[in-house]
Amino acid sequence: RALHDRLAAVDLDVDVDVDAAAREDEEDTPPSRFTTTTRRRPSDDDKDERRPNYFVGIKVDAPFVVSRVRDLQAALVAHDPKLEASLQSLDSLHVTVATARVRSKADLRKLEAVIDREAPSLFERYLTVGTDAVPLTFQGVDSFRVRGQVVFVNPQEQGRLAGLSAALYDAIEGSGIQAAGRRAQNRPHMTCAKLSRELVRSLGFFDEAAWRDRGFGPKTFFGEQPADALHLCVAGLGNGTPPTSFYATPRTFLRRSPSLAFFASDDDAVVVPRSAAAAAVLAFSDDNHAGLAVILRGVQGAGKSSLARTIAEGASSVVCSADDFFVQKSGAYRFDASKLDAAHAACARKFEQSDAEIVVVDNTNATVDEIDTYAHLAAKKDRHVVIVEIQCR
Repeated sequence: RALHDRLAAVDLDVDVDVDAAAREDEEDTPPSRFTTTTRRRPSDDDKDERRPNYFVGIKVDAPFVVSRVRDLQAALVAHDPKLEASLQSLDSLHVTVATARVRSKADLRKLEAVIDREAPSLFERYLTVGTDAVPLTFQGVDSFRVRGQVVFVNPQEQGRLAGLSAALYDAIEGSGIQAAGRRAQNRPHMTCAKLSRELVRSLGFFDEAAWRDRGFGPKTFFGEQPADALHLCVAGLGNGTPPTSFYATPRTFLRRSPSLAFFASDDDAVVVPRSAAAAAVLAFSDDNHAGLAVILRGVQGAGKSSLARTIAEGASSVVCSADDFFVQKSGAYRFDASKLDAAHAACARKFEQSDAEIVVVDNTNATVDEIDTYAHLAAKKDRHVVIVEIQCR
């Protein structure tokens, strides 16, 4: 039964490695007396190299779904107060659709570019009904055992999610990035509680009575979540544990195509389609031989970074982003809110010191003060300033 549970399903969180679990089973088996070779046990470093450190997921934050998961978790704790240590943070509920092993900043940028390129067709094919986002319907509580035990809730749209997952993994692998964690047995799900192997040793496995005796079963309805965004997230906190809030998210990809307002000056604004924005900026650059400062504005996930890269392809240019401050040499993205001021200061220094023909500021730039910072720096070098605001309709 335990072996069946380990192979029947795979939890897509950061510490999942079914092959490693299977190898450990083999390595714990006494060798045959006819065996003449010695098999090297994989080191912790070997295992880390096979584990994903980024994932693409659908965030679950619909109030009714969250409230039902809260009720389920309360039932688990009522059954055994020690199980509180196993609960998934309500702020970090999600469905993972793909995972990857990122080894460098270049890998991270490549992964972002791949998802950015593929997202429109993936949304259209798998996550859209008519003109609306597919509502993921969550129903039924179940569990499986892989390097511990996971209690999860099933999204009913398994066909759509499986197709989305396969297409996304193919795109990731096609770009040369390791699709770590890809398994034929992967089944998209929403983790509600998770026992690590350490907790299993001290508490034992979940008893299904913990939720069944309190009215939760295979037909329990948990509500719906619109699938209107894909989030590229850092897996865990580097030690396999979920965060206390939602995962650090370098990029968010929205289902709806944004329009774009192109501002050449305070009183000269032209609205153009998102696809024509880069060409409009470059045309303005051609008409103005002095250097150009492009200040992007927009909410997270609106497409600023994609637009910045497109603009940067066409001329001597540099992209300045506060997010770069949080990208490690390994490619890992580690956001620290206490260092935001330092991140923006580093971004401004890069902008000020650049002699490139076009300098693009890839930040949210939500306030006038933030825009003024770069406008004043641009004026010192006689750069024309163009403010490009991406508006999601």
